[in-house]
Amino acid sequence: MVPPGGPDSDPAHSRGPVRTDGTASRLPPCRGAPYRSDRSSLRYRVFHYDDDRNHQVAADGAVELSLEEILALMAEVLRSPGSFVGVMAEDGSLMTFVVVEEGIQLDVPQPKRRGSYFKVTDLAECTRVLQQAAGQFDHAEVEGLTWERW
Repeated sequence: MVPPGGPDSDPAHSRGPVRTDGTASRLPPCRGAPYRSDRSSLRYRVFHYDDDRNHQVAADGAVELSLEEILALMAEVLRSPGSFVGVMAEDGSLMTFVVVEEGIQLDVPQPKRRGSYFKVTDLAECTRVLQQAAGQFDHAEVEGLTWERW
């Protein structure tokens, strides 16, 4: 599943590559390719849509955030159905979190295989999974995922 505002989103809605403090990122816009940070701490590229505020940061304008900033964003954004947060690790792997009626769908897309590993869970588990990922998103490290072709 590719959430609204994902890889095929309209660039006209993008704010461009900026950090949450409003300063420009030195990294190019996210285009689905791996990137490398010159920082010693892990950084991620993040795009999201907040349905409550009708605010979007498109995938091609993804912002660079630390794990702590992502966790705060998830707690703020993942409240209403349709809202989502997408996180790209430095190795190019992607994990998305989409609010659905039953909870939050945690999704680990596998573009080369044309499908995703996913499950519906809660914010606490999504937070735990992201904290344990350590810079890459491996579906084998997450219990209870189901495979679905696109």
